[in-house]
Amino acid sequence: MDLMEPGTLRPAKSISAGCWKAVPSRMSGLFPAPRGVPAFPIAGNWYGTTLRVYDPSISVWRICWFDPARCVFRQQIGRPRGEDIVQEGTTDAGDLTRWSFTEITAESFHWLGEVKPATATDWRLVVDVRARRRKG
Repeated sequence: MDLMEPGTLRPAKSISAGCWKAVPSRMSGLFPAPRGVPAFPIAGNWYGTTLRVYDPSISVWRICWFDPARCVFRQQIGRPRGEDIVQEGTTDAGDLTRWSFTEITAESFHWLGEVKPATATDWRLVVDVRARRRKG
């Protein structure tokens, strides 16, 4: 595991097929960080796909994230928090997860992935991605 000092930035390239809307209430995306590409510190490499479905009965997005290569499956609830979008859930081990999408523009966003073990008092940053739309 590649542990770094807090605040240390390490560029990492990944391939993203992006997000698309199937209909206004459903959105899907693909985000692979494949083997052979330098791994994200702490989080490592993954192949992930996300399905988001808006649930108007409780005014939230129900989110399912899958990594079939590692047999990892996560469910989260997403909602706006000010200008940001925050998705929260729980791992199979009982750890809390929080994915925050901040600084959202038409061209870019900042994604923070955090985890809080059941016995911990503080959140730990495990993914810090500044994504931008590729031209062409």
